[in-house]
Amino acid sequence: MWKIDGLDFVIGSEDELLSIEESSFSLNENKILATISSVDIGLLAEILKESTSLSETLGEVIEKLKPSGKLKNLILEANLSSSEKDREWRSRLEFENLNTESWNRSPAVSNASGLLRISQGGGAVFLDSEELSLWLPKIYQNPLSYRRVQAKADIRWDEDALYFNSGSFSAVGEEGVASGILELRIPDYKDPLGIDLKLQIGMQDADIGYLDKYLPIQLHPEAKNWLTSALVSGDFNDVGFLWRGSLKFDKPAHRTMQFFANFSNADLKFNKKWPEAKNLSGLVLLNDQDIFIWSDNGIIGEVGLDFLSAELFPKQGKGFQLELMTHADTDAGHFLSLVNQTPLSDLSQDSFYDWNLDGALFLDLGLQMDISEGIESLLVDANAVLRGVDAHIKPGNLEISNINGNDRYSSELGFSSSEVIGDLWGSALTIDLNSWSPNTKETSILGDIDEFSSV
Repeated sequence: MWKIDGLDFVIGSEDELLSIEESSFSLNENKILATISSVDIGLLAEILKESTSLSETLGEVIEKLKPSGKLKNLILEANLSSSEKDREWRSRLEFENLNTESWNRSPAVSNASGLLRISQGGGAVFLDSEELSLWLPKIYQNPLSYRRVQAKADIRWDEDALYFNSGSFSAVGEEGVASGILELRIPDYKDPLGIDLKLQIGMQDADIGYLDKYLPIQLHPEAKNWLTSALVSGDFNDVGFLWRGSLKFDKPAHRTMQFFANFSNADLKFNKKWPEAKNLSGLVLLNDQDIFIWSDNGIIGEVGLDFLSAELFPKQGKGFQLELMTHADTDAGHFLSLVNQTPLSDLSQDSFYDWNLDGALFLDLGLQMDISEGIESLLVDANAVLRGVDAHIKPGNLEISNINGNDRYSSELGFSSSEVIGDLWGSALTIDLNSWSPNTKETSILGDIDEFSSV
């Protein structure tokens, strides 16, 4: 056996020199052991990419990734007693401030520090980094930046692919504390489905202002712009993002992605022509390209909402459509005020602008509208049950009191009514709106007031 300690030497190419200090080397019949205190990754990469012993492809990869940082406390041990094919070996090294660039939309990392253990059967990497950035350009527009990241990933390989499995990891960012799981399968580049990723990220008490950070680039820009601008403010109590499947852009059938968030105290501006729906508490869900929002309560204008349901989805030839449904037990005057300050007033030709209502109203309201640029439409389906409503109608200066019954409005059929009764000038009055539609101007009010038959 022979051994060399405290060895300092220099390796290099025509343009680069790499100094390696405080290394040691020992050799006997069955085992070789080498240690190196530190190596500059950038200089080592420059030398390796010029090496004739590396393949042209590997040299190109090193050149494109542009790795930098430092390797420390490198240990390599190999058993020489067996054949080269069955030879056992293992290595351990620490890395500091590791940086790589993205090449061909590959993942990239900045300021990573940790430990790598690897052998002929597999290995593990332990990450414990501060101010780390991870970029997955096939999923996110921008790097994910965190103040602190701790993770462990097991590494194995076979004839078909290289596998990473992180188990649970944790990350602390400005938006909150995240945890998750990452599994990666990297096959031969000829594999038709390419890299397969399983990613789960969860977070509690997140800042709603960081919503855009976790929305994938596969989400259509119109849907992404609507969601980030619609959720004006609020608190994310729980947030989750899931990706399962191929990272290839042209393989949407072989992947699925979901984003969800439980929110509270949120304000939703679902359309620029409508007032914000405020004080919402519920769930937002992204399922591939469809977006759903459900809330158990809220308020729009002065109308208190018992629930709110919004769905955004692509429609062939019509861009993205928004469907909204809600129910409210409210004051009729509050709903009339909402009508007069929204596109609902246009649909009714401002007929109710000078009306005053007071009394109980039970409302079911459905809306469908376009959110795509240059496309505007609004479909309405509303059903209102009136209980003890007093109405002051202009023009005409009519006072109709104690109105009870069911009114309905449909964009296709116009207004209709069912058993709507009230009191006018001390006599019973039956109100019939069945002949009224947005394209006509005649309204029939039929009652049993002596000879009075219509107004």
